[in-house]
Amino acid sequence: FYEGLEIRSVKKHKGVEMTLARKRTRRILAFGKRDFVFLSVADIPQKDGTLLSGTVSVITPQLSRRKGYTRAFQDSIAFYKPVDGGSKTHLTIVCRMDLNDSSEGGS
Repeated sequence: FYEGLEIRSVKKHKGVEMTLARKRTRRILAFGKRDFVFLSVADIPQKDGTLLSGTVSVITPQLSRRKGYTRAFQDSIAFYKPVDGGSKTHLTIVCRMDLNDSSEGGS
């Protein structure tokens, strides 16, 4: 499914980690190859152990459009809450995917 992951930069500030990255996919059903550029953010765990992380799609000259790929967008937020004394985790994910970039000609 994924062709590659490129980590461009990782920044940490007061326990929060931010990663600028790109991932590329092979064909997805009727869709051709896609290029996702995103900023991933992971927060420090809350007092009850719940961890919050998320991604937001970005357009940046640091990771320009990849030739032969259509830019796509994926935004998500995830909550990881420990249960049963930390032996299990309750995971909640909210995600939005847009596989067709309509700006700048699309591909």
